[in-house]
Formats: sequence, C-alpha cells, structure tokens
Amino acid sequence: MRARTADLPLRIGPESPIRCVERVRAHGLCTPCRLGQHAKCGHRSRRRAGRCLGRSAGVYAGESSHNGVRALFRRVASSWHPFPNTCSSVDCVASITSKYPAYVRWTISFEGRALGDLAAHTPKDFKFYSHIGVQDLDAGQRAPVVGVPAALYSGFDETPVHRPLLATSGSTPRTSSAGWHSQIVDPADLHRVWPTFQRLAPLIDDCRVDSEGEFITSKGRAPKLEEFEIASTWVDRRGNAIVEARIRPNVFQNCDGPLSYVSDYWFYGEATGKLRPLPGQEGSERASLVTPLDFADVTGDGQHTALFLMSGYNAGGYALFFDGFQNVVHFTWGYH
Repeated sequence: MRARTADLPLRIGPESPIRCVERVRAHGLCTPCRLGQHAKCGHRSRRRAGRCLGRSAGVYAGESSHNGVRALFRRVASSWHPFPNTCSSVDCVASITSKYPAYVRWTISFEGRALGDLAAHTPKDFKFYSHIGVQDLDAGQRAPVVGVPAALYSGFDETPVHRPLLATSGSTPRTSSAGWHSQIVDPADLHRVWPTFQRLAPLIDDCRVDSEGEFITSKGRAPKLEEFEIASTWVDRRGNAIVEARIRPNVFQNCDGPLSYVSDYWFYGEATGKLRPLPGQEGSERASLVTPLDFADVTGDGQHTALFLMSGYNAGGYALFFDGFQNVVHFTWGYH
C-alpha cells in the first residue's frame, strides 16, 4: 500500500488492507519491548484496509492497559500482502509509520456480525518493535469486546486478554458460507494424522534429566505415538477440517528455554480424506499458529479467509489464510 501522510480519512480503492484490534497491558518494564497486538481486515473491488482490534500492554510500571488497532495485511489485485513489519533500529520504528494510513474509520466485526465503528490514527512514531502497525484509537471511544479475557489470546505475555477482533474499512465482512466451527476431537484423527506428523517432525527436543536433575546431553529424539495428541479440530459444512496436532506439552516440562524443534502443526483435511499441512509453517517465522480468530468473507466474493493468532518465544503475530487454505501471509513482531 502506498504511504499515506495526510491527516484525512483513507480512501478505499483496489488495494485493500487488514488489521486487528487488541488490548495493551501494563507489565512493569521500562525497555523497548512494549506489548501489544492489533489487526484489521477488509477488502473491496477497489482499495481496502483491514485490521484487528485488541488490547495492548502498558510499557511502564503503573501504566494502564488500552485498546488499539494494528494494520496487518493489504489486498493487491487478487492476493494479500503484509504491511511492513520488520525493523532493526529505532529510526526504522519511527520512519515506518509512513507506510501506514494516517487515519481510518473502521467497522469492528466478529463472525460477519458488525459490533460497532472505531476511528483510529497512526502515531508519528511506533516507539517499540512490538507496536509496529498499531494505530491509536481516537479519544472517547469504547471498543467492543467478545467473551471474557483468556490467556490463549495473550501470546508471549501470558496475561489474559479479550479476543482480538476484525475491523474493515469498506463494508462489513460477510459470514463465511463454509460455516467453520470448532468440534470435539475425533479419536480416529490421531492415527490418520500421525504418519504425516512424523514426516514433518522426525525429531523433538529431548528434555530428560538424570537422577540428580541434570539434563541428559541430546541432539533431539524421535517422537512417540503415546506422546502425540490432536489438540483441536475445526470443521465446515462440507466436511473439511482444520486439525491441530502436537506432542503433549508435558513432554517438555523439564526443558530450559525455547524449544529447538517444531512439535505443533496444523493440517487441512479434505472431506475426501486427503490431508496436508497448512502452508507457511516451515522456515524462519518468529511465531507459530495458536488458534483461529475468525472465518469471514472479507472480499464479498464468496471466498472465505481465516485469520489466525500467532505466538512464540519473544514473538507474536497473525496469519491470514486464503484461496482455500492454499496460501498464507504473516505479520509478526518481536518484543525486544
């Protein structure tokens, strides 16, 4: 998306951005690791902007938490692209604001249902790596919330917050015709997914300790079926499924520090029985998939997109899946 510097409402055209609204929490640190997560989502036949509404953490001891909006993705032609989200210097954190729209009025929604409108503006300086893309809400507004605060949505900080919500700058996203919803885990999926999981994760961290509590030197080991579980399942009306498969967390309870090997993968299972890992889980991404936040038709053309929350050691982010889960774009950040 071309840089917007004028303090005027963003005109929506062929290029469309997505964002998220989050909550900022106070965590008592006086370092450049400000916590926060925001995104919005939207699109049109012309240009659109999308984000996500959420809560971010205060930076200094005693600072209260507040809601904000983070620009995540923009739609260019028939594809989605992330807003710039990588900086390695203080100067970059200040100058990168020119890559974001100066002021936008957003419609907040959940599962295709409008919850209200919010006006937000991009600050002159994001100040912290973890606040890249975060827009400030104009004074006097009350952000809508869904459900109760949960640690699931907090990421690296682990302080319970409300679910981040979609926001769009065009029309309200429509409810996905696919009808995605969570479902009780099917025990049969365990053996169906295990062979593919083994190929993706031939090694896991070996966190065993000896009788004196000292770590046993190891470069990793093969996972075992009895350590494997299906953590969550989502299905649509046609019988397609999204499955989270992982090694049980208690296997790593003695590990010291972040894990070296990936032990949690998400899969797309077609109603025909064909199974494939969701794209974008390999490589050098700072964060991994946590949970779906929303399924919606944000382009108005009957095609659904899925927004996932991401998290990792000292990292957070979002992933947007589109084209029938064949493609994905990421927006990630580090806390320090």
